[in-house]
Amino acid sequence: MDVYSEKGDMVIKMELPDMSPEDIDIDLGDGYLTISGRHVREEKEEDKNYFRRERYAGSFTRHIPLPKEVKESDVTARLRRGVLEVRIKGAGKEVSGRKRIPIQSS
Repeated sequence: MDVYSEKGDMVIKMELPDMSPEDIDIDLGDGYLTISGRHVREEKEEDKNYFRRERYAGSFTRHIPLPKEVKESDVTARLRRGVLEVRIKGAGKEVSGRKRIPIQSS
């Protein structure tokens, strides 16, 4: 995961190969952006003789501390070619409660 500032925006990028927006949850609240998901490994085919299997399967959660004031409407998320980019534009009123951020697929 990379977190950086770009033109006044906070940008979070994560590589999530073979995952779709339905596999990922993004929540905003309590001063954090939380990204979580679950990647399910395909079942081993019995008629194949594997020498090695190294693809990741399992769940993950990342909590990213946010600036004190962030508007829900200023948070966007896009999943493109296995890379999730969450962008937080500028500052606004403080967010209360948890809000789910939708992910666009392109």
